[in-house]
Amino acid sequence: MGARRVLFLAVFFLGGFERSNAGDSGKPDDLFKQIHSATEPKGVSFTAEYTGEVFGNLAGGFKRGSTYAGLIRASLKLDLAKLLCWDGATIYGSMLYPHGDGLTNSFTRDFNRLSNIDAYNSVRLFELWFQQEFCNDLLSIRIGQMSADQEFYQSITSNLFINSCFGNFPTISFGTNLPIYPVGGLGARIDYRPSSALTLRAALFDSNPGTQNLDDKHGTRFHWNPNTGLIFIAEGVYQVNPTTANRGLVGAYTLGGYYDSRQYTGDFVRPAHGANGGLYAIVDQIVYRAEPYVDEKSSKRGLSTFLSCVVAPRDRNLVSLYLDAGCNYVGLVPCRENDIVGLAVGYIKIGDEVIRKASVVHSGHEAVIEASYRIQINDHLYLQPDLQCILHPGAFGEHPNALVSGLRFDITF
Repeated sequence: MGARRVLFLAVFFLGGFERSNAGDSGKPDDLFKQIHSATEPKGVSFTAEYTGEVFGNLAGGFKRGSTYAGLIRASLKLDLAKLLCWDGATIYGSMLYPHGDGLTNSFTRDFNRLSNIDAYNSVRLFELWFQQEFCNDLLSIRIGQMSADQEFYQSITSNLFINSCFGNFPTISFGTNLPIYPVGGLGARIDYRPSSALTLRAALFDSNPGTQNLDDKHGTRFHWNPNTGLIFIAEGVYQVNPTTANRGLVGAYTLGGYYDSRQYTGDFVRPAHGANGGLYAIVDQIVYRAEPYVDEKSSKRGLSTFLSCVVAPRDRNLVSLYLDAGCNYVGLVPCRENDIVGLAVGYIKIGDEVIRKASVVHSGHEAVIEASYRIQINDHLYLQPDLQCILHPGAFGEHPNALVSGLRFDITF
């Protein structure tokens, strides 16, 4: 999809927003509601989303330049209770089409990819699974092709940011073959919610789901061989629900870990290390509300913070330590109460054995500082100017600190 066509779609949605203010009954929002209301009562739900972005490297890194990248997401969910009178059963499938070029490979050479949609250009199956719920949603079991980062180690506050490190921890993405965007892998997941405040979940994945630009270009590899290794991941999430007593100053607290039984034979890590793993902790906390909390319809204007820490063995991981922290303010401008402005910092440390065996290591760490502002145009469109400063890009090569700016837009259907 060319940039001109994408910009036309953005203008179309903006036009729909303006018409909605004028009371035009033919606005896209009404059309979307009519389509969804016709299919969802029958048990068929589908979504489509397009994310596009233009980013430029203004200074530092490998060289200056700019690129355009985009991502099409589409999903289909079948509620078998409505379709076949099979209570608690769901079938879900999704596909991706990442396209364009990110800045990382050609311009910034940063260790983390500075865009979380940057991926190999291909149309691919992402997820395809069956889920069965039991005991009024108290317990659910899911099997099929899944991506771990759709449920595990999620922070609501950090999801605003564009740099990939704030979504997929580098200790995991560089240290294991856990299936994460844009690759799905075969596995099984169990989710148990004994109360509204506590969630316990665990999953088992094949440790060889494939590589996005080599042996799994279209997401249809469907590999399952326990002899090549398995990855186990588990976490507990405690979430405080908002009440008038706590004034809505609530948070979510996650503690988790992962274990990879695969034999390691990489350039830096030799077969002497037969397995790998790590631990992570995430804190999301609302620290200020601009208006008193009354009920779930109360204004969300206010300040929230997040903090994450991930550790992994230093002798067998490309990244042995990852830390991040940040804050978001919803509705900073009084007349724009759905907009979000945020500031975040992420830091990675290269493992000691990697530094010892590598021929050239410049700093052994990389850090990113990101400032972002999401402008919510309407229910289907947002614009997001973004600025990133990347310190010691690449951690190995001696590249100057990079300054990157860009604009992302997102259209949902």
